[in-house]
Amino acid sequence: MQGNPQKGESALKKTIILSIIIAALIAAAAAVNFALSVSKDEVYVYYLNYKPEADAAWKKLAAVYTEETGIPVSIVTAASGEYKTTLMSELAKTQAPTLFQVTGPVDARNWIDFCYDLTGSDIESNLISTGILEAMWVWNDYLLPTLVLDIRKYRTIPMAIQYFRGSYGTVDLGAMMASIVIDIVPIIILYLVCQKYIIEGVVAGAVKG
Repeated sequence: MQGNPQKGESALKKTIILSIIIAALIAAAAAVNFALSVSKDEVYVYYLNYKPEADAAWKKLAAVYTEETGIPVSIVTAASGEYKTTLMSELAKTQAPTLFQVTGPVDARNWIDFCYDLTGSDIESNLISTGILEAMWVWNDYLLPTLVLDIRKYRTIPMAIQYFRGSYGTVDLGAMMASIVIDIVPIIILYLVCQKYIIEGVVAGAVKG
């Protein structure tokens, strides 16, 4: 008896298709395992700390972060006065610091090749919105300048406003109102110019669920 050649070809095709599917699944599983192994091995945080007095606090925070995320965090504190030397040495290593500190724009330009551009990121929005809110608080602060400044030589605008009140309840309303306008207008301009960053920062930091 002779078999049906069409059935034989159909079975062969099914076998080939099944083999291809199995091979694809094996390859996908291998790729996933490789990706997971890479992420576990390569994802880490290395912070080069600037202040020795903050070492214990940073290590405590690192332990909490590692416990919550599973990402290892290494905190290395440079010796006092040796931060730049230590930073140069550590950046030359294979596992360089992922976080480090610079002292200003000039110093930042020296290390720009080791930094990521955060333009357009959520981090940028959060930093800008925090900076704007902090600037508004500092600009309008009254208590701290009163405590730390020599008011006979230095006065902020909020401090100076109260001196337009004279004895026996007299008030120089014209000068006081002018001072209040001078005090308010810069903050209004700052907010209008930067309001999109404040909104983006608030949205990026909002709890989503």
